[in-house]
Amino acid sequence: MVHKPSYTKAGKTIRMLKNQFKMEEAIMRVWNTSDDLADFINEYYEGSDRMTEDEVFNVIWGLKELHDIRVKRLMDMFKRTFQLDEYAPDEMQELREQFFNSKEGVCDD
Repeated sequence: MVHKPSYTKAGKTIRMLKNQFKMEEAIMRVWNTSDDLADFINEYYEGSDRMTEDEVFNVIWGLKELHDIRVKRLMDMFKRTFQLDEYAPDEMQELREQFFNSKEGVCDD
């Protein structure tokens, strides 16, 4: 049994806290879509200039694309924080591959 120095654990804890903070920021950024939509609705109904159908479509499509980007970033940060999928340690990836590629316990009825 090899004893790891205590600073490694502290460093890992600090790194985990930083990742969790970044993930919380990403979660809050996703909520910006709601604010963006509220701004659009206010401008559409209360603005001095009427928007054309093309302008309305472009704004809504742009908001959809921004929302998709924010959600992708959030999911990536989630996987990094909890070491999932491609961010999992090699040992975990090997175990997962063995588990999901195993034919044991599979019913072929």
